[in-house]
Amino acid sequence: MVEQGLTDYVRAANSPLTDPERNRQVGSGSSRFELYHFALSICSHKVRTCLFEKGAAFMSHDIGILPPMLENYHPDYVRLRMQGG
Repeated sequence: MVEQGLTDYVRAANSPLTDPERNRQVGSGSSRFELYHFALSICSHKVRTCLFEKGAAFMSHDIGILPPMLENYHPDYVRLRMQGG
């Protein structure tokens, strides 16, 4: 089996996330980061705060982790998450 590249994992994880209100570019310039976060998560809030303070551009993906959405259990997202170590 051929190992997928990180770009392929990101593309697959992003495919079910189609709502433009929940997937958007934040900041100016090219995005170095793809941030998958839940709006009410304190951990997500800490990461967003750091990125804003540094002025880093990033792709924001607001995922639903509560029922009935449970987007954090989508197989492609889990596969991407497992690449992070």
